[in-house]
Amino acid sequence: MPQSPAPFESVTVLAPEAEPIAVVKQTGLTFADLPALMDAVFTHLMPTLAAQGVELVGAPLSYYTRLEPSGIDVQVGFPIAEESTAALSEPLQLADTEYTVELSHLPESRVAAHTYMGGYDGLGGAWQSFLGQVAERGLVPTKHFWEVYVTEPTADGDPALNRTDLFIALDNDEDGEPDDLVA
Repeated sequence: MPQSPAPFESVTVLAPEAEPIAVVKQTGLTFADLPALMDAVFTHLMPTLAAQGVELVGAPLSYYTRLEPSGIDVQVGFPIAEESTAALSEPLQLADTEYTVELSHLPESRVAAHTYMGGYDGLGGAWQSFLGQVAERGLVPTKHFWEVYVTEPTADGDPALNRTDLFIALDNDEDGEPDDLVA
């Protein structure tokens, strides 16, 4: 999905094609596990992919496929050029970590999008607000959702200026009929 140059100021419905992503997949995590995972992946993934000739085509992201009290299943990585998918035909060892990098895809499905501006500690509230707006529009969300971290945070930066685009796959098409979700 091409990154929007401007923030999504209201809930926007899009219909992207499936998009290849190079990710580290983890299952059964807790919210407390996520910062360490993201720090390790985002620190080491770009050089690992560059060494394999993989072309990145967007900002870092986290793609969630399960969020339940029993655990979180997440894929953390970057969108990549279709031409780079062959470089990930076999999983790669992520340099200086115990993680492996593999090919995955963001789903081909109608999605709702919205932008959150602020520190990462406000993402929970941003998701609650976004999902409320999605429901008000009569859209039916699935359990597949992702965050794109458009702004790279810096130690001396203002967290209020961080831009995170929120996306959730929808389970109904324009006529209210269920979609087939490709994950």
